Amino acid sequence: MSTTPQKFNFHADNKFQSEVIFQINSLKNLDSLGVLDNVRKESNHLLVTDKNVEKLYLRRVLECIEKSERSVRTLVVPANEGSKSFFWYSQLVEKALDYEFDKYSVIFSLGGGVVNNLSGFLASTLYRGIGLIHLPTSLLAQVDAAIDFKQAINFSHGKNLIGNYYPASKIIID
Repeated sequence: MSTTPQKFNFHADNKFQSEVIFQINSLKNLDSLGVLDNVRKESNHLLVTDKNVEKLYLRRVLECIEKSERSVRTLVVPANEGSKSFFWYSQLVEKALDYEFDKYSVIFSLGGGVVNNLSGFLASTLYRGIGLIHLPTSLLAQVDAAIDFKQAINFSHGKNLIGNYYPASKIIID
């Protein structure tokens, strides 16, 4: 397999577009792949992950972001479907606002479908839409939660009932 990054733009209905980058070890090379090019150094950013992914990938991703001199905080949610809730959504909003997010801030979504959906919904609602970079860590998250633009949280009446369509600026497939 080539070590050269494979990039393409994914479009849906001529309204949404995301740049998708495929490369081995991309989670260690975010800056060299241009992932952080449009992430402002002056803004504060948030990385959302879950307890399982935290152990596997968080350190290497944080090192890349911090090496690029960007300020990022992390919020770790439980690794289950219950994290796609108003409770965790409100925790993320609170942390983002306490951390003085602005309209140029970016949400980094590191994890599976739950983390991708929750982070995407947050990014789509803060300031009516801020930057979103998906770093999916499972095949299902890559093809379902990250690339399809669907961002949602669950409600007592069912799964994914509250949400919208919102594109990530970049989707990194390692």
